Amino acid sequence: MKKYIFIFIILPVLVSCNDFLEETPKTQVSIETSFDTYDKAIKTISSLYADLEEIAFSDERFMMPSIIKMGNEESKKFNWNSSSSSIKNLYDDCYSYIAQCNIVIQALSNEVNKSNIDNTFSSSTQETETMKANCSTNASFSATNMLLGEARFLRAYAYFTLYRYFGGISLITEPTGSNPKYVPRADRETVFNFIDEELNLAITNCLSNTSGLANGRITKGAAAGLLAKSYVFHASYIKRAEKYGDAIDEDKEGDKSGLYAKALKLCNDIIDGVYGNYKLVDFYPAIFTKTNQETMFTVYAQEGVGTGSKIPIGFPGNSSHGATGGPNLEEHLAVLYDLPIWEYGDRFKTLYKTFGQSDVYNNDINSVSSDSLIKLMNSRGDCSFTGDSIRRLWNTVRAVVSGPKDGLEAGVWVFDPIYGKKLGEGFFIEPGKGENYTSVENDLINNLLEVHERLWWRNLTSKDMSCWNVNWECLGKFRNPNPQDLSSTFSAKYSGVAYPILRLAEIYLLKAETQLSTNDKIGAINTLNIIRNRACNKSTLRDMFLNQGDASYTYIPNSVMQIPTTLSDYQALKELMYERLRELCCEDDCEWFDASRYPDIFIEDLDDISRYSNPIRGGFSFNDPDQGYHGFLGFNADKIYRVLLPIPSSEFTFFPEMKQNPVY
Repeated sequence: MKKYIFIFIILPVLVSCNDFLEETPKTQVSIETSFDTYDKAIKTISSLYADLEEIAFSDERFMMPSIIKMGNEESKKFNWNSSSSSIKNLYDDCYSYIAQCNIVIQALSNEVNKSNIDNTFSSSTQETETMKANCSTNASFSATNMLLGEARFLRAYAYFTLYRYFGGISLITEPTGSNPKYVPRADRETVFNFIDEELNLAITNCLSNTSGLANGRITKGAAAGLLAKSYVFHASYIKRAEKYGDAIDEDKEGDKSGLYAKALKLCNDIIDGVYGNYKLVDFYPAIFTKTNQETMFTVYAQEGVGTGSKIPIGFPGNSSHGATGGPNLEEHLAVLYDLPIWEYGDRFKTLYKTFGQSDVYNNDINSVSSDSLIKLMNSRGDCSFTGDSIRRLWNTVRAVVSGPKDGLEAGVWVFDPIYGKKLGEGFFIEPGKGENYTSVENDLINNLLEVHERLWWRNLTSKDMSCWNVNWECLGKFRNPNPQDLSSTFSAKYSGVAYPILRLAEIYLLKAETQLSTNDKIGAINTLNIIRNRACNKSTLRDMFLNQGDASYTYIPNSVMQIPTTLSDYQALKELMYERLRELCCEDDCEWFDASRYPDIFIEDLDDISRYSNPIRGGFSFNDPDQGYHGFLGFNADKIYRVLLPIPSSEFTFFPEMKQNPVY
């Protein structure tokens, strides 16, 4: 992925190539540069930013199943183990990145280097004059400490990622050399305290987003936001341990109330501008299509096709169709946007059965027509009963190639089948037109289909539809160019947008979680509704997709249904999790982390969507969850230990005394 992070010159940060270090990447990293000037140091820091994508949105980060995606082949039935290659890659990538950070942090901590870096900051050619002028008025400013704050934030994020997937892990904080010693796993509390310390240091030393710092750099606000998130997550892990601690071998002790109090203060301070100038973007699509004041921590990508981020979300199928080996994007997410699920007791089962879905596996056959919801939508002329259509359009599938087994009209839907035709000409391409396709349509067909499939597609008749069955889907928010640009720039494999890891909307959601967890249910729901109210900024479908974040929009009061404050505490917690899915779909793998934080809630939901077909895609045949496509029933109370991933077996080759997570 090509970056335009503030430095533009990426120096190599290389993992040692001997076999031992390939197996154990947290041991040693060499950096072929020096730190005798500020500009050399900042160029090395840029390599940490450049490599952030390896732990932020690699295939392995999105291998896990959740409500909205089935996961990869290994994980969709919760069937991973300590030999799983995806788990090993995730673990190794994080420790390799930490090793790079350790080298940089050690070099920045050297007194000679610190003096050289600080003394040459004012003559830097890599920073803006505005930033340097702002820093010169701050008597306590140290260029080296600023870079240390950024490096330690990045290391903390890598550890935060490991901590969420694996629980307590080994804390490696210094370069280890070629013969590393065994470092036992720390408990979760110790890892959390380390992250807490790192992020507090980053808050102290990093600059704010009003200092003239380039977009993409770590700021005080990013550090404060990640710290608030770590407080909320750690408190939720204590809650989880109180229910399942024996099964996952985690300590039930911890100061939940203290963590929530600190998180609430941080959230309020961020919202009130204490750590920088942040605000919610009025029009949801603009978060992902242009630089904005909502995004607090992001991985930047160079704009343009064939560059940018290769985000492995929602790309099922062969690589020639844009796949990257990532998980299938599930259609269940649309239900959360289109229907007020709280009116069905927050149960997918109740909602699905209302609209004719059956549990064939348990012989629970519904007499209601399976396409009753689609018929109701068509009769109303409205596909979203909640009015949350803008977020739904941006967070569900971007394109579908539908074949005879999909239960849809055969064709290329450049947006999803429910809304596609409303976008007008060019957003739906029918098969069987022979040589009568426009150049735009031909370019799309050529990008999506293999050679032999193109021939079938162009000459398709109702009698030979069985010869073709491709299904390609792409997430809307990480988008390829507009349909009108496909003739010259379309690339199915890349996204030209930056990848947001933390933004202000999540700070509101974290605040709501702290309120709900401290018995302020009404306050929590009101906070959730701030996020929903933002989605009342509307645009026409065609204008939104052709002009993206620059589309004209209008605020329409009450156009998005608000969550009622009369919900029970249990319903409110589930609705909070749903709202995180609606708002943060596929950002920082929030879906899996939330499912693993609150397994008692999500076991129920995963069971429902395993048993019943999505009513929005009516007519789909049911699949036996124990035999076919749906595999969510592998996640249940007996297998609750799977909320943590196993330590890879390769670790035990070198460190047999390493402690494994329970049951693996």
